[in-house]
Amino acid sequence: PLLRQTVEQDLMLLDLEASNMDDILHAAVELTVREGKLEADDAEQVRDALLQRERVGSTAIGHAVAVPHAYLNCF
Repeated sequence: PLLRQTVEQDLMLLDLEASNMDDILHAAVELTVREGKLEADDAEQVRDALLQRERVGSTAIGHAVAVPHAYLNCF
């Protein structure tokens, strides 16, 4: 259901040019803030959680597609 909502709400980054995971996740979080789905004050915490999650294991699903996600108790 959440992935479907993401697609339906156009919360995807297509053809993103980035050189590292930090840049990718920064762009994803900024999109989420711009679309009003995340408060700007929470952006850094979410970005850090996503980076930490990527260190545990990649969220890539193949062919340059990934579904970055993390679980936070505060949301």
